[in-house]
Amino acid sequence: MESTPTAETTSTAATVAEPAPDPLLECEDRFKRLAADFANYKRRVEAERNEILDLLEARLLNGILAIYDDFCRLSQHTANVDEQLAQGLKAVQAKWQAWLTNENVEMINPVGQAFDPNLHDALMQQPVPDAEKDGQVVHVVEYGYKRRDRVLRHAKVIVGNFDVEESAQEEQVLQEAAVTDENVAEVTE
Repeated sequence: MESTPTAETTSTAATVAEPAPDPLLECEDRFKRLAADFANYKRRVEAERNEILDLLEARLLNGILAIYDDFCRLSQHTANVDEQLAQGLKAVQAKWQAWLTNENVEMINPVGQAFDPNLHDALMQQPVPDAEKDGQVVHVVEYGYKRRDRVLRHAKVIVGNFDVEESAQEEQVLQEAAVTDENVAEVTE
């Protein structure tokens, strides 16, 4: 008896004997993967380069801002200086400010704003008589600066601190002083 191949045996033989992979397709696949890897590498290197440039610019600007702050402090004390010298200082300060604006550098002036640790460095707390000023910046010791979305230097600030007990004691002292003033006024009349 001869066995004749059936449909089942022929389909199994076809699945077992797969054709050999095409070397051209393999090379094309490898080329596409290498091209994608290289494009990712270029993007990563460009991003790292931009980050390094931003850090170098920030470092340079911090040095310049320290000099600018000294110059601003100098220009605030021009009361005893010759008028021409004072005008010259103001003109130079205006040029500094124009250059900073051109470089997208903004001053952080947070007086009256809520304390934000992302923008401010708290040097101390100061008692405030009003509960609304609790946690707000009440004084700037040194202005901060930012460029675009990056903080170059945090503003050094004094933050208000409202203490209910201390406020009540101060109010009581003021009321006692007012009563004493009324008593003194009655005696003198």
